[in-house]
Amino acid sequence: IWAATWEILKDQPVLGVGEVQFRQALKAKSQAGLIGAVPAGLANTHTTFLEVWVWYGGLALLSLFLAILSAARYFLSFIRHSDSVLRSYALGGLCFIGGYVIYGQTPIMLIRNTTLLFFLLSLDVLLALVQQRSRVLLFAGKMGDYRHESGIVDEGAQIGSGSCVWHFVHVCAGAKIGSGVSLGQNVFVGNKVLIGDNCKIQ
Repeated sequence: IWAATWEILKDQPVLGVGEVQFRQALKAKSQAGLIGAVPAGLANTHTTFLEVWVWYGGLALLSLFLAILSAARYFLSFIRHSDSVLRSYALGGLCFIGGYVIYGQTPIMLIRNTTLLFFLLSLDVLLALVQQRSRVLLFAGKMGDYRHESGIVDEGAQIGSGSCVWHFVHVCAGAKIGSGVSLGQNVFVGNKVLIGDNCKIQ
């Protein structure tokens, strides 16, 4: 079936031939004795990427690869993070994507409604877990400093490492803010105010 699909694909590698023409071409090859009745009667090509290519074209296959690589690259960016929970989520995402790519070489994994829905929902959950953990670490001051462009920190103010200054915050000169502090939207910190470590002010 793979060899027959490849021969059919050679006519339209960019745009594909579509499902109907693919079925007709398989039937014609079977009637001509080029392939057996079993491959011609199969429900699909038994490989996700070849089926996407022959049905929808090379552009669709390229788009699928780019989407998979984009998600994998996102998870990969956290794989060496110091936080073990975040690393676990990232590794889970990479393994999940890798599993679908590997298993997609024989059955159809990313076209059928059930497996595609499971893949998208699971991927969404894993992405949400990574983002949520990243925000937790950001608030805890473990992912570096953050200062929103609308926030104002006067010269002479001291802000510890890993602290976050959010939208429209104003920190006056002489204020001393510890490490891992989160100053929420519209917070005003006056002159000579002292704030300890790991505080959250809304």
